[in-house]
Amino acid sequence: MSNAAHGSMTEADYLSFELGSEERNEFLDGVIVAMTGASKRHNEIGGSLFAALRVVAKAHGCRTSIEGVRLRLSESMHVYPDVMVACDDNDDPYAESAPCLIAEVLSPSTKWIDHGRKRAAYLGLASLRHYLLINPEQEQVEHYARFDADSTWTIALVGIGETLRLTCPPMDLALADIFA
Repeated sequence: MSNAAHGSMTEADYLSFELGSEERNEFLDGVIVAMTGASKRHNEIGGSLFAALRVVAKAHGCRTSIEGVRLRLSESMHVYPDVMVACDDNDDPYAESAPCLIAEVLSPSTKWIDHGRKRAAYLGLASLRHYLLINPEQEQVEHYARFDADSTWTIALVGIGETLRLTCPPMDLALADIFA
């Protein structure tokens, strides 16, 4: 799909378009951006992370989403993170708005936006405690973490033989299991 074909849209126009679309489309500053397919490795890592988080998140009353659930960041920005955990009361069947964890599996075609525009928007969410940028090629995770909305973000680069300590959901996540 060509972004130019749709020009600048309102949020309501985008939501109506997205509901009828057979493909996933992100909405960035009034422009629809078609999502591309993922590699098998990308899918395996995202699926492994989803599976590891889901059991613990559910036990704590939280929801875990993978790829097909939209994140509403603002009226002009809706995206599809690879994995999300949210623990708020949200009855929207298609979108989250207050996740506590977001993970993006990097790929050559998306890593620039995951490190740039999306990271800036994600780190501005008051609800967010963990942002994971997962690098399949180097088997590393860039882990942004904070205790609460008033805390400063800390950044750590974590390798395959290490464990991530998460507070939402509360667990220790062995990276070897994610990259296996």
